[in-house]
Parts: sequence; C-alpha cells; structure tokens
Amino acid sequence: MFNSKSILWLIGLFLIILGCDSSLTSDSPSKKSTALKADALQQTDHAKQRKALAEVRQGTAPYNNLNKAIADGYVQFSPHVPGMGIHYLHDSNFNNNAEPTLDSNLDRKNPEILVYVEDAPRSNQQRLVAVEYAVPKSSASPPSNALNLFPGLDEHDWHVHPSSHELPIPNTWTIHGECHYQGGIGVFLAENPAGDFVYFTPPTGAFGSWSGSVTPGQCPTSQAGDPLPPLLIAHGKWWTLHAWVWYPNPEGIFHPTNPRLGSGN
Repeated sequence: MFNSKSILWLIGLFLIILGCDSSLTSDSPSKKSTALKADALQQTDHAKQRKALAEVRQGTAPYNNLNKAIADGYVQFSPHVPGMGIHYLHDSNFNNNAEPTLDSNLDRKNPEILVYVEDAPRSNQQRLVAVEYAVPKSSASPPSNALNLFPGLDEHDWHVHPSSHELPIPNTWTIHGECHYQGGIGVFLAENPAGDFVYFTPPTGAFGSWSGSVTPGQCPTSQAGDPLPPLLIAHGKWWTLHAWVWYPNPEGIFHPTNPRLGSGN
C-alpha cells in the first residue's frame, strides 16, 4: 500500500512529466512571438503591394484609351501573343536605327510596355489588360531594382523574354533575340542544332543565316520574296514583369501569362 508520502511523490512526478510534455507539444512564447511578427510583416507587405498596384492603375488609367497611349509614344511591336496579348513598347526604347535603347531604370508609374487584347463586344477596340516592365538581361538573376519594384516580389516573378516556353518553337531551338516590324510582325533570331537560321513567325519557317549577334543587320528584310515592313527594333533577351492591373489573372497578379486570354482575343 502507498503511504501519504509515496502518493505525494507520485503526484509530483506526474506534474513534472506533464510539464515536460507540454513544453514539447506547444509553442514557446518566443516561437509564438516570432510567428506573429512574421505574419504582421507579410500583411504589411501585402498592404504595401496593394498600394503600389493602385499607383500603377492611377498612372496608366488614361491608357484605357489606346489612342491616348499611341499619342504618348507607345507603338505596337507584337501580334497577339497567346496568354499575353498585344504589346505596345514606348518609343523611347528604340531609335531610328532600330537599335534598342532600353536601360536598367524602372518606374512603376511609367511601364516600358502596355498590353492590350481585342475586345469584340466593344466593336473590335483594343482593351488594356496589363502593364509590363523590362530591363536588359545582363545577369542570371534580375537586378535588385527589379526585385524591389513591388513589395513581396522575388526573382521567379520576373521572366526572360524572349523564351521558347511561351512561343511556338521546339525546345531544341535556342532563342537569342527578336526583330520587331511595324504592324506588330515579329521574327525570332534563333538557331537549332542542325544549323543556323532566323526563325519567322508568322508564318513559321526558317530564313537566312546567323552570325551570333543580335543587331538590326541580323534581321531579315524579306519573307518568301515579299518585303517586310520597316524594322522598329532588334533586341536580345530582357528581364520582364507583367502586372495584370486591368484584367484578373487566376494565376496571380505578376504571372507572365494569363489563361483567360487564350490564343486569340
């Protein structure tokens, strides 16, 4: 039989074990404090991001009218890209020699590119859906000012343009750059393992030779015997970031493609 001292000793031992088990299964005050601070910082980043996106909407609101965008210097330099739309590049980013003058500066309220789609219910007017920021690709990762453009960004939000994953080109091709012509016609400067080619789209095909550089001199001047329109710009790879501030994107506000756009309008 247990005496009173034995019972008191067993009760004390049980309480010690219970206390140890509690310390293993529940968060300590310091862990809870750290988690709360992290959650507060995340909420602060989200609030700052929403504010920054509101600034973009305010700054680009006039460009819901495409004529205003054109008057302010935005020039169509792509056809409708599946999942991305029709791109208009500001003319400050190229000169009369079709050389790119894109620099590494970024301004949220003044995007390098505006993205539109054909809006059939509005009598085939083009509708603004997104803005796009671009800097030359000079390193394997986006520069610090690109990563800090919006609160909460990381390098995975930026993507390399041009890139074969978003184009109707086999993965065996290596894309070096693009030639853009008036009217939005695009030609990819690309090569495949079998030889050196300039890749046309549209229509798809191969033409000319490749010297390894991305210059206006590398851009074709004719296609199947027909002359191409005047050349706007030839450029190599860029780091780019889409911000879908005017059209919802189920993949996320900064995702490079929007499945709601599809391959057409």
